[in-house]
Amino acid sequence: MPALFTRRAAALCLVSLLLCSPALADDPRVSLEIGMQSGVAPDTAHRWHKMLVDCGFDGLRIRSIRSGDQPDIELLGTEQRPSYKVIGILTGSEKLILPGGTFSSRDAAGLRGYLAMLRSDGIEGVTQPRSAFGLTGKQLQAVHEALAAPCDIDTKGDSPSRVIKQLARRIAVPLEIDEDAEETLDRGEDIRDEVEGLSYGTALATVLRPYGLVLVPHKPRGGDVRLVVTAARQGIDHWPIGWPLEGKRPQELAPVLFEFLTVEIDGVTIEAAIAAIGDRLELPLLFDHNSLALHRIDLTAPAKVPAGRTYYKRILDRVLSQAKLKSELRVDEAGQPFMWITTMKR
Repeated sequence: MPALFTRRAAALCLVSLLLCSPALADDPRVSLEIGMQSGVAPDTAHRWHKMLVDCGFDGLRIRSIRSGDQPDIELLGTEQRPSYKVIGILTGSEKLILPGGTFSSRDAAGLRGYLAMLRSDGIEGVTQPRSAFGLTGKQLQAVHEALAAPCDIDTKGDSPSRVIKQLARRIAVPLEIDEDAEETLDRGEDIRDEVEGLSYGTALATVLRPYGLVLVPHKPRGGDVRLVVTAARQGIDHWPIGWPLEGKRPQELAPVLFEFLTVEIDGVTIEAAIAAIGDRLELPLLFDHNSLALHRIDLTAPAKVPAGRTYYKRILDRVLSQAKLKSELRVDEAGQPFMWITTMKR
């Protein structure tokens, strides 16, 4: 190897270099200091330098590793006007280890994304593991808590557009409706379910589903978490209609379902029988209207339960099965139980 190249490569490992792609004026400055493990070849350091120059760090230093070096991010400045110093380790296997990520010399896109996330979301943005919707655990918990407040407006028979806009004004997380979804809501038929008293999250997801819409938590780069109402489509992760019981027994959450009574049902429709059972349960019954329409479920057919002594859950299931339906006990974001009624077919 030419001596001149060796000297230049060695110098690269020992001095600070300003990069040619500085941050925008409003972005936090991010400098990168890399400690090279023994055995890293000078040409390897040269390749890394060339790639990192184009990634947009505000400063770069590549040097030999020191005792105690480990991946770290130091907050400089203030929380209002932060800047960051990132310490990375370049291994003998040519991997760059940074807090929250490991990169190869071919992963320039990943490093640019890492840098952009650090500038926009701070240290937590690159070091905290991501959960559903690409949010950190802390962010997801905040959304869940905001959506656990009880819905305090009547919904059945009201227009979907008006209800969603009323709910948007009440929820602690900003809610946006995209243009196509707004058009869908404007021309949508009146809401068929009453979700007053259920939590905002379950109420919103229930109201939106019959119109082919969903609720999606979203964290734009550099912005706050928000909720977006948009069209359901394959592959999109969206807020669910209720949650599983998570180990709790149905008898604990909704003991009324297991109260015994003497019953006989005859001469009424399945729809009327379900409504009568629901009145006695004082438990919200929410219907999967999409699936009922898809499978052409007829709720006007007659219901029949022979005279005998049994409990409410069995009565409900027997009536539902006559229309090829089934029920599932779920809880809303506040832990309140409700019955989700859908088809037996997937």
